[in-house]
Amino acid sequence: MNLFLNKYSDFIARYWVIKVVVVCLCVVAIYQQTLIRELVNNRQTVIIPVGMNKEIKLTNNEADSAYIIEISRKVLDLYASISAGNVDAKLSELLTLAAPEAFQGLKSKFKQRSDLVKRYSSISYYAQLPDVPKIEFTSKEIRLNSVLRKIIGTEIDRGKTVTYKIDYRIDYGKFQLIDINEIKEKL
Repeated sequence: MNLFLNKYSDFIARYWVIKVVVVCLCVVAIYQQTLIRELVNNRQTVIIPVGMNKEIKLTNNEADSAYIIEISRKVLDLYASISAGNVDAKLSELLTLAAPEAFQGLKSKFKQRSDLVKRYSSISYYAQLPDVPKIEFTSKEIRLNSVLRKIIGTEIDRGKTVTYKIDYRIDYGKFQLIDINEIKEKL
């Protein structure tokens, strides 16, 4: 064993180039590890959904404002613009966005809403966003104002301002609905 160590220690001592190469390899490996960690933490996914002309960027389970605005419009349309004929289809589509732990709660909530709308088959509801919509959002909640109009036969009422609160999360780039509530504004 001693003979082996003496033989190779003389080899390394004689060839200083090997020492430099080993040190350089260590420095490159350390630099590469920090660079990979930084790239993983700052990765971005850019998508262009069908029907949109804008790019949407998802970073670290957070979406940019264009995505939040468009998905909140979609959720509002599916939840609030309903009639007896389309309520089941729209609420079923909205249920596909539900987070796994919120699925059963949303399913029963949507069932109650469906039963209420079907009870009065001549009444439809239409939620309309203003020209410049007021949409406030954080990483867990969206609040948006709309005018909710009730359509009875061919008559359309003036509507009332309603604020909708949408609880959500973005998990691996997918929007997941946790809850949605109507908050009626006081006139």
